[in-house]
Amino acid sequence: MSAADTPENIALRLRPIADAHPAKIAMASPLGSHRDGTNRPYDTMNFAELELHTSSIAAGFQEMGIGPG
Repeated sequence: MSAADTPENIALRLRPIADAHPAKIAMASPLGSHRDGTNRPYDTMNFAELELHTSSIAAGFQEMGIGPG
């Protein structure tokens, strides 16, 4: 298995990135469609927000008995 084929847990990288760049945009999702060719608005989430949401989801899984992996 090459390095490119080795699975990696991106959650292990999220907290350090969120700590280093909390206000940078982590995700952007288009709002609606723009069939007329105009620019459409995007909903964004920064790294601090993403870390908060993913940590909350992970804690909920742990409360249900679902562990890492």
